[in-house]
Amino acid sequence: MLFNFEERIKMKKSLEKELTAYFDRLSEAEQQSVINLLKTITEEKEGDWTKAEIDEYNKELDMAMEEMDKGELYTHDEAVAILKDRNNAKKAKLA
Repeated sequence: MLFNFEERIKMKKSLEKELTAYFDRLSEAEQQSVINLLKTITEEKEGDWTKAEIDEYNKELDMAMEEMDKGELYTHDEAVAILKDRNNAKKAKLA
């Protein structure tokens, strides 16, 4: 179901208020259990990726963006030509 922006804000605020009300009624140990449960659920949603892998992926994206900002990039046609050359070199090696 899609909601417009204002409805999503209202829903988020309502949920936050409800969660806070329940959370405040818990003991510290129960609160920690809820936090641990939420962490587990969140980690499962990340799939097979560990935090280190996600951090490495983000680092690689940042490096790629820096290279692009410096003009160190290939056009689509250049990339296709490079891949074709590599493919042809592999085929020649196997022959």
